[in-house]
Amino acid sequence: MGWKIPRSHVKIALGAAVMAAPLLGYEVLSLTTLRQEREQELEAEAGRLLVLVDTEQRKTVEDIRHIFATLQATGVPHLPPADCLGIMEKLRPSYPSHLEIQLADKTGRVWCATQPGSVGTDIGDLPSFREALLNDRVVVGEPGPIRATPTAQGRTILPYRQRYKGANGQPDGTMTALIDLDWLKDYVVKLPWPPYAVVTIVHPDGQILARAPMDKGLVLGTRLPDRLRYTLAGSASGSGQSPGLDGVERRFVFLPPKATDAGLMLAVAIAPGEALQPIDRSAASSLAAFVLLLALVFAVGAYGTSRLATARRQEAAAAARMSSVLESTSDAVMEIESDWTVSYLNPQAWDLLSLERDVTGDHAQAAFDCLAGSDLEACLKTVMDRRVEVEFEFLYQRTGRWFALRVFPSRKGVAIYFRDVTEQRAADGERRALAGELERERFLLRAISDSLPIGLLIVEAPSGRLLMHNPAAEQLIGHRIMATSSVADYSAYGGVRADGTPLPADEYPPARVLRGELVSQEEMHYRRGDGSITTFLVEAVPVHGADGRVDLVVVAFHDISRRKAMEEALRESERTLSAALASARAGTWTWDIRSGEINWSPGNYLIHGIQPGDGHARFSEWVAALHPEDRSEAKRRVRRTLASRQTAYDVEYRVLLPDGGIRWVAGIGKAEYDETGRPLRMSGLTVDITDRKTMEVALRTAKEESDRANRAKARFLAAASHDLRQPLQSMALFGGALHTHVKDGRGTEMLLMLERGTETMKALLDSLLDVSRLDVDVVKPQVSSFDLDALIQEITDSYRPLAATKGLTVSSGGSCCGVTVRSDRTMLGRIIRNLVENAVRYTEQGGITVSCRIERESAWIDVADTGIGIPHDQITMIFDEFHQIGNPERDRSRGLGLGLSIVQRLSRILAHEVRVHSRLGEGSVFSVEAPIDLNADVREAVTAHNETARPIGRGRLALLIDDDTIVLMSLRTLLEEWGYDTLISGSPEQAMAIVAEAGRRPDVVVADYRLRAGRNGCEAIRDVRNQLGLEIPGVILTGETGAECARDVGQYGLGIIHKPVMPGQLWAALERLLGSTRQDTRL
Repeated sequence: MGWKIPRSHVKIALGAAVMAAPLLGYEVLSLTTLRQEREQELEAEAGRLLVLVDTEQRKTVEDIRHIFATLQATGVPHLPPADCLGIMEKLRPSYPSHLEIQLADKTGRVWCATQPGSVGTDIGDLPSFREALLNDRVVVGEPGPIRATPTAQGRTILPYRQRYKGANGQPDGTMTALIDLDWLKDYVVKLPWPPYAVVTIVHPDGQILARAPMDKGLVLGTRLPDRLRYTLAGSASGSGQSPGLDGVERRFVFLPPKATDAGLMLAVAIAPGEALQPIDRSAASSLAAFVLLLALVFAVGAYGTSRLATARRQEAAAAARMSSVLESTSDAVMEIESDWTVSYLNPQAWDLLSLERDVTGDHAQAAFDCLAGSDLEACLKTVMDRRVEVEFEFLYQRTGRWFALRVFPSRKGVAIYFRDVTEQRAADGERRALAGELERERFLLRAISDSLPIGLLIVEAPSGRLLMHNPAAEQLIGHRIMATSSVADYSAYGGVRADGTPLPADEYPPARVLRGELVSQEEMHYRRGDGSITTFLVEAVPVHGADGRVDLVVVAFHDISRRKAMEEALRESERTLSAALASARAGTWTWDIRSGEINWSPGNYLIHGIQPGDGHARFSEWVAALHPEDRSEAKRRVRRTLASRQTAYDVEYRVLLPDGGIRWVAGIGKAEYDETGRPLRMSGLTVDITDRKTMEVALRTAKEESDRANRAKARFLAAASHDLRQPLQSMALFGGALHTHVKDGRGTEMLLMLERGTETMKALLDSLLDVSRLDVDVVKPQVSSFDLDALIQEITDSYRPLAATKGLTVSSGGSCCGVTVRSDRTMLGRIIRNLVENAVRYTEQGGITVSCRIERESAWIDVADTGIGIPHDQITMIFDEFHQIGNPERDRSRGLGLGLSIVQRLSRILAHEVRVHSRLGEGSVFSVEAPIDLNADVREAVTAHNETARPIGRGRLALLIDDDTIVLMSLRTLLEEWGYDTLISGSPEQAMAIVAEAGRRPDVVVADYRLRAGRNGCEAIRDVRNQLGLEIPGVILTGETGAECARDVGQYGLGIIHKPVMPGQLWAALERLLGSTRQDTRL
């Protein structure tokens, strides 16, 4: 019979199992839940520990930035080395013992440091030094042994560098803060970390700088494994799980170097196995106790409960250690859950927030009334919703303090790390204000030095290194300022001795002052950049420091070469003046008004014809020597000068010489007065002007003779102009009248040759008379406003018959219709006629075009031809008198070569510009400018009878008035050949009688201007008009070219034709006159 388990035992066992089963299930569920919650908290705990490490490192870097900013703002990097070392000596006790500050120039040489042993070391080969010179940010350097003198070696350091700028705004060196790595290691280790957490600080190059706990892994100084190198890249935080440096599997969170102010990689790793070991042990024990559950159900329950309590206590201990870590940090920490419940505040938060009661568990908006609707509330919502980190500054209204906040998303809500930055903000404001004030002072100093006209140099003592110069220094020496580090470098400059040899370096003014010599207002010769030698006046002043030693030398200099030249010129002028006074028979004098004594120079005695020392020593005696007729005027000039307190006077007078002769003297005097205006003395110059006076008399006599000759010449020219033109005019008119009587070809050809000869004679005579009148300056412009287009039409019409005899065309065009110009109509017409006539002479085929164009406020008249053109080398010669192109045999059919000379002279009188453009063999274009009258109101005249003009002649009656019988008969013959009926008269009275007797109104009156008995043709036409009561068209045929004739013609609204006129021109003029109402046309 086998062994049987008693049923009671089974029941007990089953009952125990039934009773234990719920307890066991509850235990397993509790342990599983606890383990899951703990795993979730480990990741958040690692994040908070990482923030703590980053915050501590940020404070260290911010302290370094503040030190750098203070040094830069106070100008320490720009101080002489001795002053800088003195300041560093004073600052050393205020800096932590683990921190050393160094200043290096831009070559890398350390020239100032809080540890004197570091001065003189070279860091120029370090990449971080070169990177710092190129950027404004703080650069983390290479960790390793410190570079210092042998007495300062042995430490390993982590450097932070930032550049500083010189006075010119360019990088001038670096500031370095050296952190002792041993201190960093100890500092990290001493922080109260949880036993299962590992904190690691890694340099960007992968070197492990610090680790806590230190005994785990023994990895300090080694490189980060390749599998973890990715933590050095990127710019945002990350997490992962990997075997640690000691082989233990851990979960970790990290910040890459670009995401930290310290420029280092920060990592916090937690081994889940170690962190969860208490819970795992409790679970194992509970399961082992399950075997005894049947016997000791209640004991097992108690045991399980005790183990659960133990686990809870361990969890609480871990949380307490985490709280201890948070409370040990200098930052205030507060946690707000997603339902806005305040779940945690450390003591620092209590203090900063000035809380009067515990607000843990309260709603955040109720605990902090300033939170509702504020930027902080919006920021917290953003972090909760987007799970991102935010950093900003916030003004706490309750205390009026500024907080710097860093807000992180947590498992339950947000974690807020904040600290009071009110004093820091105030210090930053003061620092910025101080820096701004220093910058303004530097700007003012630079502006003053830059605006000074003298050169300024500032030299360092005792080295002689050039620290600063102003722009005037480079301008004065004529080349760029060269860098000098010692006195020996001065030899590169251009100082020279009086004999021209180079000045030794130790004889330059700064070098002499550094030796203790005095350099004040000394002259120095200098060879400028262009090789010229100049002279500087130099002042060099030493600047002493607090210890009495010379720290700086200030050198000021300016160019006195002009003053030296002026001094030499003054000496030479005095020598020249003495010689000039002697040769010009001049003398000087001074008169002491208070004593009445006059001091004369030897030349003054010579002018008055007496020996030095003989009389004329007082004012009254000088007055007695004057000519009786000049004494009162000379005294009046002197007295008026003194009475009106004038400074100078001049007077001419005669002096009676001892031998009875008379000498003319010019006197110039200058008066001096005291502060009350009372005259003290006068000084002056007397010059013998007897020869000048004699010459003036001769010149006046010569001028009067010349004026009389010019007037006689003008009268002769007027008479010659009239008398020479009269017979030529009759020849031209008779020649024109012969056309109807010469029928055969041979006779017609001879008559044509006769007309061409007459035209040539006319052109020659016009040119000669015009040049003669211009030579005696009797031509005066009579400026008026007139229609330019009408003038151009008249000229082209008058020359069209002449051009036709050569087979040429004359046309007009342009855009000057209705344009009124301001000029002398006769002179401008003469210019255009000469240009057209010249074009006809030198054009064999093609034609001449007279056109007009508008440029700005001027009208340009262009006379273009298709003639022979002008060689380029003769363009400027064509305006010379008698110069002709292509006429070596002096063919008089081409004129005398005076036409363009007359054009140039008339254009100068009128101030009208003349231009010429020509191509050889293609033709020329002459252009004349005339100003437009912008205020003129030009209207076309309307004919009095709206009838089309009848063809010329054919029953029209012409009244002819001329006192020259031959001209009168030739004119009558020609007009009768043209079909006119004529009445002839030799005077105005005879003309009125003939018209009254004829009983017929003349259609046109043609009259000579100069008639007998002092009468003229304008008056004759006026009398006929008055007699008939009609404005009969009239034209003056005259050889006069003076202003008087042009004025009378314009007054009576007549046309004018200058003799000799060719028949074709007269025919065109009469046709235009009878077919138009433009009564003021001048031809």
